[in-house]
Amino acid sequence: MQMAFQHLAQTDALTGISNRDYFTKHAEQALSDASKKNKLRGLIMFDLDNFKSINDHYGHSTGDWVLKQVIEACKPICRKEDCIGRIGGEEFAILLHGSDLESATLMAERFREQIAAINTSDTGHNFNATASFGVTTTLRSGYMFDSLLSHADQALYRSKHEGRNRVSIFQA
Repeated sequence: MQMAFQHLAQTDALTGISNRDYFTKHAEQALSDASKKNKLRGLIMFDLDNFKSINDHYGHSTGDWVLKQVIEACKPICRKEDCIGRIGGEEFAILLHGSDLESATLMAERFREQIAAINTSDTGHNFNATASFGVTTTLRSGYMFDSLLSHADQALYRSKHEGRNRVSIFQA
């Protein structure tokens, strides 16, 4: 029973991945361990493009379907040691273990392609689901979770401002 409650406390009910609180705690611990061992970590943040218009035009049940499909599209790309979490409504983060900037960027590009390939016809509607990405690493942003998250978020918003459905790298 206690394990069931713990799982509920750590999991986003809709998508089945880590909720923001658990993701943050896990990331902070992983970054602390990595810092002591001088190991690389990467952080990818992504936000679904024009998600509000999906909810407004097709309904919240369709929006929920999209969120679930996004995670299903991303899971096969995540490695066992990586951690994915839902940070906000349509915003997600992935902590990558042992990833330099090039490999983190390549993974973000794979996530972007998988999301863009989601077939929405099962909803009874045809529309595109895309996402904008921001990438950073501990070499660029250090081992403090708040700095990594902030820097990945800055890169994500650069992707949004430059046309959406793209990957941007944090520039110091």
